[in-house]
Amino acid sequence: MTEVIEGASDGSKPRSERRQRTEIISVRITPHERQQIKEAARRACCSGIAGYLRERALEDVLMPRDLAVIIGHLAVIGDCLASAAEALERKGLLDAAEQCRKRSTLLVALQLRLAQRSSDAG
Repeated sequence: MTEVIEGASDGSKPRSERRQRTEIISVRITPHERQQIKEAARRACCSGIAGYLRERALEDVLMPRDLAVIIGHLAVIGDCLASAAEALERKGLLDAAEQCRKRSTLLVALQLRLAQRSSDAG
């Protein structure tokens, strides 16, 4: 059975003409550097060197999106700590409840710092 490659026989443009990434950057590297980059890409679970280098080069650009996700997770964790503090307080475990509240307060402060960093970067 022959696999039909979409775009070639169905009248649409071939994949090479539909690419969104059209710019090419050339960089000279040694064979040893290439091997090191290839290994780093493999460790980072990237499909190839180009994707790995693109991801690394754009890390600063992508960071605000990552920070938003982290801030959201911190909010969920903070809510869990606040709920745990209430439950501990009901059980009479006041010291443990206070520790949860302190950690929750620290998370809120961290969220605010990260949100500020995100808005400064964006």
